Amino acid sequence: MKSYKVLLFIIIVITMLALICAFFPKEGISIDSLHLRFPSFEKVLTRNSEEADTDIDSLLGINKTADSCLQNSRDTIAHYVKELSVNPAKFYFPSNNLSYFDPLFETMSNAEQSGTTVRVLHYGDSQIELDRLSCNLRSFFQEIFGGSGPGMLPLIQNISTSSVSQYTAGGATPYAAYGETDRRRDGLYGPMAKCFTMNSEISFNVTAAKSEQIDSNLKHFGSVKLLMNVHGSSFTATLKSKAAGYEQSQTASNGLQLLEWQFENPVSNLRLNLQGSADIYGIMVDGNGGVAVDNIPMRGCSGTIFTRINDSLLVKSYQMLDIRLIILQFGGNSMPSINSQKAVDDYKARIVTQIQYLKQLCPQACILFIGPSDMCTRYQGEMRTYTYLPATVQALHEAATENGAAFWNLYEVMGGKNSMIAWVRNGMAGSDYIHFTPGGAKKVGNMLSRSFRSLYELYLMRKDLPKQQFNKLWHELENAITDTNHLSNKAE
Repeated sequence: MKSYKVLLFIIIVITMLALICAFFPKEGISIDSLHLRFPSFEKVLTRNSEEADTDIDSLLGINKTADSCLQNSRDTIAHYVKELSVNPAKFYFPSNNLSYFDPLFETMSNAEQSGTTVRVLHYGDSQIELDRLSCNLRSFFQEIFGGSGPGMLPLIQNISTSSVSQYTAGGATPYAAYGETDRRRDGLYGPMAKCFTMNSEISFNVTAAKSEQIDSNLKHFGSVKLLMNVHGSSFTATLKSKAAGYEQSQTASNGLQLLEWQFENPVSNLRLNLQGSADIYGIMVDGNGGVAVDNIPMRGCSGTIFTRINDSLLVKSYQMLDIRLIILQFGGNSMPSINSQKAVDDYKARIVTQIQYLKQLCPQACILFIGPSDMCTRYQGEMRTYTYLPATVQALHEAATENGAAFWNLYEVMGGKNSMIAWVRNGMAGSDYIHFTPGGAKKVGNMLSRSFRSLYELYLMRKDLPKQQFNKLWHELENAITDTNHLSNKAE
């Protein structure tokens, strides 16, 4: 076809679309049960004013000069006031208690020297699959406090992870408190909310990831722990590492058991052979002391399933594993069904029940709730934030801080309403307008780690300053910065 004919065709099509834009009723046309709409000239030619800025660093409040030298205590505290009071990535604490994580930091500080492992459980929905976000926190905590290895692993890994290569041979029946997997009437799932009942001899194999992009701490293991409920008295577990020339067997009797092995020198691959009858709850692949961060994704879960797990089992498991931080990252899977304020309130009440349950069973642990990201759905032909997402985020904020847990507002971190559109355009989120891409997940994980780093640095500073002096200076600077921002917003 000749070029002038192609041009003529394009002009005709554009003219026809323009005529439809001009004369199509704004309220649309109904044909039986079908309702048709067509965008107006204004929608076609202009960008919606509510659409978020496409500068992701701006949305995240990244201060590119934050690493400049801080002159004295006042300047230093002013820096942390901005990081922990004004920055969108700040933590929200019960009663605004800045010292909420102090017991956690203190315990972690002593872990490596004492040869003990302090555990962080990161529960979440599909946003944390592939070890996303957990890997950033693991790198941060292990950099500061020591530790290595990928943490707790299920006997059979149905969801791939970037941290290790895992293979299991033998027969086991899976159960889980969520998803489409079979349930247990007795609630004996374990701390990963799942268990595997052995039907035959099991061979569990783990090899460290070799990618250069994987943190070096993930590439060697110093210890292995096996959490299980043994049926009978003839259970044997044998740990082998061919490269290290290591082989050691242990036996266990009836009941909840935690077996542990330690290597003299770190290894990068291992095999665990299991013989007997038992429910396997988790296999911890860690270092010899320090911090372990366990990635526990629950696809399709809304975070309301913990009360399904036997309380006696959870209490004993959390004590055995020395759990000091529980992270709950949920809310996204509930959004499609939340279509009223009553639904928001009902979901909040269910989350309150879960937080109170975990606090009762694991009083030694801090709890951090991470709210859902911005999520968009199509409305009148355009992608927009779910109508009740902001109200749900606020409800989850209240559910956490009113019940003794901290809160991190991922929705706010992203930029708020319709910010997901900018993340998709910048390649930081997928075309479903729900899940982050690896690059987006890394950016969010780094922001969360940075917030923990700022809080830890402030913890160290507060230890060196009289409490009364620090509190006075903090509140003075916090009020000054708040007043400045208020005046700036009024001027705009």
